[in-house]
Amino acid sequence: MTKVRTEGGHTRPTDGAGTTPDLQDRVRALLPSLTPKRRRLARLLLDEPLSVAFLSAEELGRRAGADPATVVRFSRTLGYDGFTDLKRDLQARVPQFMTATEKLRLALDKDISPSAGASRVFQQDIANIEATARMNSEKDLLAAARLISASRTVVVISDGVSSAVAQMFTHLLRLMGYPVIHAGTGVAAAAEIAGLGSNDVLVAISVWRYIKSTVQLFDQATRRGVPSVSISDSRAAPIAQEADVALTAATQTFELSHSLVGLMSLINALATALALENPKATLERLAAVDQVYRDADMTLE
Repeated sequence: MTKVRTEGGHTRPTDGAGTTPDLQDRVRALLPSLTPKRRRLARLLLDEPLSVAFLSAEELGRRAGADPATVVRFSRTLGYDGFTDLKRDLQARVPQFMTATEKLRLALDKDISPSAGASRVFQQDIANIEATARMNSEKDLLAAARLISASRTVVVISDGVSSAVAQMFTHLLRLMGYPVIHAGTGVAAAAEIAGLGSNDVLVAISVWRYIKSTVQLFDQATRRGVPSVSISDSRAAPIAQEADVALTAATQTFELSHSLVGLMSLINALATALALENPKATLERLAAVDQVYRDADMTLE
């Protein structure tokens, strides 16, 4: 791993191409080889990054049962100059980990006007779509499309804010004639997953803070050998770690918990890829849907 010098004189680990790999990915990769004390430090870093960002080496060490020197050495193992350098990186990521309540309280403290806040949202949403496009390779999108296209049944699970994205994705697939079910994450989802096999596919949509039921059901399906696609906000998300194909969207926002535009753009891209996988069948299905609209006089046009 190489490093680049950044503003302020500190360094950041890079992958050799000048980009910063996800910190959680690096921590997870090291977990099996860590001593018990360093493993406790790693768990705190994974589970409570917002807290770690504002603790001293002494405070963090006390929580993990380690001395400050161990904290510094652990930071260097992750590729930083020391714990201060690690904290700077975490503090730069703070908005990603803040809840909607925390973000709104911060905006109120800064006395941001409604018009200024709305303007910031538009700018950030544009950035989120651009970031989402960079996060997903054509290879991954095509792999997800082909996995879904070849499946006997598609089951989509989600909860919380992700449910709106799942409903839209399910609607798009239904319009194109794919055998898809949005099962949520309750008893109905468990029943659907129980009937899945190697000829089916499970699509899970989950963003921080990851809903346990989504993660647990996804884990059950993958253990049963069901092919899977994850749509999340990080390569380090629990479902992304287990998926056959992992797609990622930027969800950064200033005042609310998540922006959904990157996720919506991602499912639009995936749906388009699915349409072009079977263009003739898609056209026939859409034409049939249009005919039903006309015959039932469902629209104003």
